[in-house]
Amino acid sequence: MDMFLVQLSAKPTKGSAEFNEVGGATVDIFVQSPSLNEAATLAIDYLMSRSWVVTEQSAVLLMTPERIASLDEIQTSTYHQALSEGLYSFFAAWPVQDREDDHVEIRPLRDSDSSSGSKH
Repeated sequence: MDMFLVQLSAKPTKGSAEFNEVGGATVDIFVQSPSLNEAATLAIDYLMSRSWVVTEQSAVLLMTPERIASLDEIQTSTYHQALSEGLYSFFAAWPVQDREDDHVEIRPLRDSDSSSGSKH
């Protein structure tokens, strides 16, 4: 089996223990798999089992000697854990933030005379 690095952006759902603490994360998942497609599926299944939802899939990379040599310290540690466990992940999370992009639609209320016919 080959080792793949699946890089994703994800956010916790209400079912996740991290829901009120984490706004989202960039996730590196190293996974041993026979194919690139299966590696991506296993990584997404892993996140879903933790009650996280994928917001973007950045890359699925076959780990070559050159790529392994270019890993940073955290990725190298995660890679070595995946060698022994089959799948290992690292979440680079950011805090929950107040959203400034929430939209509100304001509509006038219907006139009570044109509603169901009852007046209060």
